[in-house]
Amino acid sequence: MFDKKILMPHQYFYPHMDLIQDRCSGDASGIIEKIRNYNGKRKAMIYIHIPYCDSKCNFCGFDKQYNYETMDMYTDRLIQELEMYSSNIFEIESVHFGGGTPTLLNGDQLRRILGCIRKNYDLTDDMCVHMEGSCTSLYREDIIRFILEEKIARVSTGIQTFHRPLRDIFAQKATLEEVYLTLTTLKKNNIIVHGDILYGYPQFPEIGDETEAVLSDVREAIRMGLDGIDFSPVFPYSNNLERMMKECGAAVPSTEKMLVMMNKGKELMTATGYAHETCYCFVKRGKIIMESNYYGGINEMPDCIAVGSGSLGNVCGFKYRNHAFNRYMNCEFPGYLQLKELTDSEVENMRIIGWPKLFSLSKDLLTERSYEQIRPAMKLLISKGLVIEKEDSFVMSEDAKYYADNIYFMMLPEKERKVVEEQLKILVYESENVNCNENILWNSGNWRR
Repeated sequence: MFDKKILMPHQYFYPHMDLIQDRCSGDASGIIEKIRNYNGKRKAMIYIHIPYCDSKCNFCGFDKQYNYETMDMYTDRLIQELEMYSSNIFEIESVHFGGGTPTLLNGDQLRRILGCIRKNYDLTDDMCVHMEGSCTSLYREDIIRFILEEKIARVSTGIQTFHRPLRDIFAQKATLEEVYLTLTTLKKNNIIVHGDILYGYPQFPEIGDETEAVLSDVREAIRMGLDGIDFSPVFPYSNNLERMMKECGAAVPSTEKMLVMMNKGKELMTATGYAHETCYCFVKRGKIIMESNYYGGINEMPDCIAVGSGSLGNVCGFKYRNHAFNRYMNCEFPGYLQLKELTDSEVENMRIIGWPKLFSLSKDLLTERSYEQIRPAMKLLISKGLVIEKEDSFVMSEDAKYYADNIYFMMLPEKERKVVEEQLKILVYESENVNCNENILWNSGNWRR
């Protein structure tokens, strides 16, 4: 299990929803009735999906929307959906604007959405708002004013790389000059900013020494004073990179090369004051909230009230996915593409399955049933020195942090693992001594080159 590193699609969150079996074909009002009749309080986060984009980066596999004339109408639809879920049973701990590119909306549109949340929901005293944004728009005056006036706690932007040839390969619209303008503008206004840096991309000849290119990006992110660095591997499948790999015969790095990049990148960041807080995120300033809300492990997982086209949420024991943009804009709410009522076991498992992403599992979250399920995997991991059992928790060793997705996969119930094997693509990095393509894709339960 640990002679190879695996990478799971980042949009996978336990439990998996089957596109056919869990398709919502009938009355979906049961979820709203359960909210209305619920007796008590539930912690929750709100995720707002903004699908608009001004580019189609080659590493991106998500559906995007380019018709900017619909932005006012889309804002109206988001507010309608937020009002549908509004209830005093929810205590909102955090709000996250994701995408797409939320900062393609203007400041007034973003204020309307946030104003709706503040009007219709109970907010905790320390409720914080995070938002993503592009270097093509984050530096705009109306966006900076919105961030400052609404006290946005953290801004994240997809730098990906400072290396010009690689930015051309990725087809990123933001120029390098716009990247520097964005970062300096945010820092000048004392806004907490986290940035994405990618590694593990296909070994295209234009790049040269990939390890040095990656480490150069990390050094530049540190020099620019980023408060957090999301140092994550690219998933070069179901996007244009897959086509480009085939055309030029490129391959992703081997397991050994991946480990070198991860280790040297980590050394640079931790030596300059960044704490390795999640499997990909190194933090100097700013709270990690959304990640723990999605993966559990440390605290009880809040409900995720996800609004917007294609968004994925879970509320009151239901997991759902909204329709894609065109259908979302015209459907009656609730309008779900998929809807799955979770079993008691799945609800218990949700708060512990994703713990490897955050390196720690609190024993307070374990029930007798859930502990029995993960005990064999924990026993194996402890015997290999990859997990350390403490009085109140299980924690991953430093070496184990490089294999977070491997361990995440081990935590899944056997039935879920089989579903994942059959329906999702898992990238498996091969070893240096393989004489052909250095990676294999795990799909349909088979290893294939």
